[in-house]
Amino acid sequence: MVARFLACDALGIVIWSGAYLAVGFRFSDQVEEVLGYAQRLGSGILFLLVALFGAWILWKFIQRRRFLRKFEVARITPEELRDLLEAGENPYIIDLRTTPDNDWPSIPGAIRLSIEDLTTDWKRIPRDREIILCCTCPNEASSSRAALLLKSHGITRVRPLKGGAEAWAKMIRVRR
Repeated sequence: MVARFLACDALGIVIWSGAYLAVGFRFSDQVEEVLGYAQRLGSGILFLLVALFGAWILWKFIQRRRFLRKFEVARITPEELRDLLEAGENPYIIDLRTTPDNDWPSIPGAIRLSIEDLTTDWKRIPRDREIILCCTCPNEASSSRAALLLKSHGITRVRPLKGGAEAWAKMIRVRR
């Protein structure tokens, strides 16, 4: 088994090295020509490369900001949710946790749905009530993703629980 692996590995090394040597041999004249142009341009080529690299970094930064802006969804704090429940409001609370955790009590009236179930059963979600999403992520990543999914299906009154199940449990402990 080891001998077979070493033989295949050696063959891969030969093919990989041979490919690079063949390309280098084939395009050696063109490489020398490009290096000659670069030498004539001097520091201008260095400035161009730095500018291109800076433009690429800026583009990546803009893409990241756009991506993060998609996840900006209005949150509800555990205290606001508690006040809603105590006021007799009837929000539709979805607990996205896949397994129950005894350390984190569930929210009264919450139904347990996985994100996969939510993807297929989003039509069951009422549109006339506020939807609260709870997950175990302290930064509400799963809840935010689920909120974006529901919003893409036209369900607009969706808010993740800020701090997730951990924040709810902490609030309950402090209150006792």
